[in-house]
Amino acid sequence: MTAPKLDHVRRVHIGGEVLQVRSDADPLTIEQVAEVVDTHVRRLQASGLETDRFRLGVLAALHVAGELFEARTERDEARTATDGALARLAEAMLERDAVGVERDRIRDELETAQVALDERRGRIESLESDLDALRSQRDSLVSERERLLADLLAQRAECEALRSDTSARDVLEARAEALKGELDEWKALAESAEADRQGTLAELETALRARDEAESRADGAKDELDTLRARLGGILSKLED
Repeated sequence: MTAPKLDHVRRVHIGGEVLQVRSDADPLTIEQVAEVVDTHVRRLQASGLETDRFRLGVLAALHVAGELFEARTERDEARTATDGALARLAEAMLERDAVGVERDRIRDELETAQVALDERRGRIESLESDLDALRSQRDSLVSERERLLADLLAQRAECEALRSDTSARDVLEARAEALKGELDEWKALAESAEADRQGTLAELETALRARDEAESRADGAKDELDTLRARLGGILSKLED
């Protein structure tokens, strides 16, 4: 191992005496170290301690070494505290990132639920429109049935009036049968329209229930997002502290 080169020589004052110090440190550092040692020596001299210069120097060196060890201990404690704070900060940042991921997931679920809800609303509006059309068709069929019933009653009255005339009666009976067949057809159409209406109503009720479920899920997801936002606010407060 090569010995350090003692290139710098400095005259310093320690305990009222002038000493010549040779060191590899720069002159400014030599003077600063000498001032520290001189302070301790003068403090020991001022305390009334009577001893030779060698022992006085050793005591001063012990004082300096004690301060050095205290400084090192404080530095180590500060480093430990800093490492702990950095670890807590890293943990808080990880938790914040996890909360952010969870928040994004809930936001995606909310958007998906909103899209599904909009689709169901559109479907409900379409079903309501179909239902209105079926109701209009049903009303039209009912009006047509009433008209046919009125015609049938009128034909029956005419048949009663002309019952004595056989030929006229046959003609009227044929017309009555034709009207009856037409009435039966209208009745079948009315029943079919009523069945379609019932099916549409059932589908509409199913869509309404699905809409309510989707709204409930959206409300639950919003509540969960608010909770995560509160947690994120707490984490950010911890980071600011």
